[in-house]
Amino acid sequence: MFETELYRRLSARPGNLFFSPYSVGAALALVHAGAAGATRKELETALGQADPVETYGALGRELARRSEPSAREKSHLVWMEAAPPETFGCHLSVGNAMWTQSGYPVRPEVVETLKSRLAADVREADFQRAPAEAVKAVNVWAAQATRDRIREVLHHKKATQPLIFPSAGCIFRNPSPERPAGRLIDQAGLKGTRMGGALVSPVHANYFVNVGGATGRDFLELIGIVRDRVRDACGVELELEVEIWS
Repeated sequence: MFETELYRRLSARPGNLFFSPYSVGAALALVHAGAAGATRKELETALGQADPVETYGALGRELARRSEPSAREKSHLVWMEAAPPETFGCHLSVGNAMWTQSGYPVRPEVVETLKSRLAADVREADFQRAPAEAVKAVNVWAAQATRDRIREVLHHKKATQPLIFPSAGCIFRNPSPERPAGRLIDQAGLKGTRMGGALVSPVHANYFVNVGGATGRDFLELIGIVRDRVRDACGVELELEVEIWS
């Protein structure tokens, strides 16, 4: 399958990997709905599907069905004022849309396929002459389609992770769920500890950030200081989460 082959190739590269196989496949299915000739054949070959629209449309419908409350749960929701859809578990909100350049004609049969078979919205924006406004329109639409959960996630990340400065991510593994590395570093009084341009973040102590001109040596020396102080203060030997390449 396309998704597993994509994962196989991407995972062969060093470093962390995060991507949504369904999102990539579904986006290509949207393109396939309006493609013809060699392009259409190439998409079918790449996706490994004779009819990608039907395959991904059926998958989307099944995922949506599985996230719907049962009949009994729906009867309870009647009496639960303003209860969100995920009250009885997860709720999937898929934001599929085809955005086109304003004034660019799209065949009516393609629009019908996108809407009826892929449950996708079809919108237009002036990406050429007003790109900033176009991006804003897409973001507003996406927020509505996902019940503004993206904003909630970003708000949480801003409150709990240092996003202002470049960071090396989480430096140490958590020794246990009850004793996360960040808490141990904080208990050792190391938030704000600095070595050159490398700083133990005051927001999340397991994040080391570059506040300006940090070198690899700065980070390595800061790692050593933190490890020694946590060992002395908490009796725990922190293990690296990051890989150090020399």
